[in-house]
Amino acid sequence: MDLDPDEGYGRKLIAAGAVINGGRWECVWSIQRFAVVLAHSVDQERARETLALHIVPLDWVRYRPVNSGTKREASRHRRILRERDAADVVWAWPLPMPDG
Repeated sequence: MDLDPDEGYGRKLIAAGAVINGGRWECVWSIQRFAVVLAHSVDQERARETLALHIVPLDWVRYRPVNSGTKREASRHRRILRERDAADVVWAWPLPMPDG
């Protein structure tokens, strides 16, 4: 399964600084109702690289309507988009040290 960098969750990853080699992510697969995405980020100085394994709802990556054309399905689709757009995909390294 591919993740399009110009749409949906792929666009969120690009906005957060993830990089891809080639035109699309190929390290995306689904397990039941979840999508697994291997995200790769490089800082601006190209001194640090970060890998992250994101496990997100499959609908964030590939939306499949259950009853297309119904009000309930339109509401479901809006909810999926709201949840996906509210997700914070920004990560930082090194992680802050815990107090104590």
